[in-house]
Amino acid sequence: MGKLGKISRVDLMTSEQKSILVVDDEAAMREVLKVRLEKWGYAVSTAENGVEAKRQVEASQPDIAISDVVLPDISGLDLLETLQAGNENRPVVLI
Repeated sequence: MGKLGKISRVDLMTSEQKSILVVDDEAAMREVLKVRLEKWGYAVSTAENGVEAKRQVEASQPDIAISDVVLPDISGLDLLETLQAGNENRPVVLI
């Protein structure tokens, strides 16, 4: 067998970096997800509530969104509609 270098998830991704918006009112959860996703090569932005998430979506149009279902100012299901309104093909993961 030939000598192959380690292949990371970043190497396997396309040349265009995908962006992810993480929405959670718990700072620790936002940080854990942000660190892990950045390690995998994603550009990550975070929001602590629905209002901030809406601003982030309008400003940066993330490729993917991960959101807590229970937020202090809006339900995750209501936020889901907003997240998909700008891009109906945007994957949204509710946790």
